[in-house]
Amino acid sequence: MKFSIPTITWVASAVLLGLPALAWGDSRPDAKLMQDYNDSQFCAALLQQLGGADNERKAALALAHAKNLAPAAGDTTAEAFNAAYHDTTLILGMADEKEMKQFTQFCLSRW
Repeated sequence: MKFSIPTITWVASAVLLGLPALAWGDSRPDAKLMQDYNDSQFCAALLQQLGGADNERKAALALAHAKNLAPAAGDTTAEAFNAAYHDTTLILGMADEKEMKQFTQFCLSRW
């Protein structure tokens, strides 16, 4: 099989032009990771708020998991993580009774 110089040049250009786009796509956290990160932070805050030894233990596990995910989620410093966690606690404070019941069931079953 013989390829002409323009064909090889075109293919090489297409590959080289596509690499930055692929690299950019890989650097963004995916939706599943972000959901896991947000859920872990949320459950840590909720379980801590509920209190009790078992819930405190579960909250510590959820918080440790969130801290492990933080760099991949874009929170690469302690300050960024703490700010995100603080925002999560504010959102938790705005939940109504029905939402709190759903959130509690979710967090207790997950952790």
